[in-house]
Amino acid sequence: MSADLGVKIPRDIVAEAAQIGTRGAEAVRRAELAERVKNMDPPTRAAAAMVLAVEGCPYPEIANVLDYPTAKLAKEAVWAAIADAGADHDDVARMRSLQSARLDKLLYSVMRRATANSDPDQLSYARVALAILDRQAKLFGIDAAQHVVVYTPTQREIAQYAEQVTSLMRTQAGAIEADIIVEAEIEDDDA
Repeated sequence: MSADLGVKIPRDIVAEAAQIGTRGAEAVRRAELAERVKNMDPPTRAAAAMVLAVEGCPYPEIANVLDYPTAKLAKEAVWAAIADAGADHDDVARMRSLQSARLDKLLYSVMRRATANSDPDQLSYARVALAILDRQAKLFGIDAAQHVVVYTPTQREIAQYAEQVTSLMRTQAGAIEADIIVEAEIEDDDA
């Protein structure tokens, strides 16, 4: 038992973590993480559990790598870390970044099948991908209406506009009256 953490850490945790997963890069990353477990305080370990969960690791694997006694305790640590990460609602940029990472992870998990023409479930996956993309658009305001500026003129500007319109109307009315007079004179000449 470790005196500083109060948890039992297996001696061969690095070797055990390296065997988890089939992808080399993930195994190395998990092995490095497991090496650091020995020096982690509980909040840091819970944050590491959250990172593994976001990467798609199942709770039993998280418990194994980070030395939680059960998968249930690993799950509780993950959800506590998620709650702590999103607790500050005033920091919108940080929350938007966290939400974006979650949506990216979800989109990555479905996009390959959503774009595979030979997949019989392509339409279902495409619907899910579209919903995720729609959510991302809302998150970043991409789908928001364009910014419209409503201008409220002053009383002076309204009076100037009214004067311009009145002047234009008088000019046009005078031209129309002149046309009527000219037409009347032409008709009188024909008679």
